Parts: sequence; C-alpha cells; structure tokens
Amino acid sequence: MRVNPEFVRAPEAVQLVGDAEKAKRVLDWEARMPFAELVKMMVRADHDVLSP
Repeated sequence: MRVNPEFVRAPEAVQLVGDAEKAKRVLDWEARMPFAELVKMMVRADHDVLSP
C-alpha cells in the first residue's frame, strides 16, 4: 500500500465531546434511545452496507 501525503489529514486538535444537557435545559428535549442502543444500530447499518 502506498500513502499519498497530499491526502493525509492532520489529527484533530480538539477532542469532540457531546453533552445533551443544554438541549434538555433549553429545548426540554430528552433522548428516548440509550446511547449503547444507538451505537448498535450504527454498527449494524455499517455492517449491512459493507457485507456482500
């Protein structure tokens, strides 16, 4: 495998972290699905796309 340095992206400078507390406070919004279930759904969807 060869890597073209022109297409290598620099690492992210900031850590991306989400917190739904503001959405709950400001919008009175609360997630109905547990995070672990959301991750399972996302993995299954990726698996379905990538599996022959």
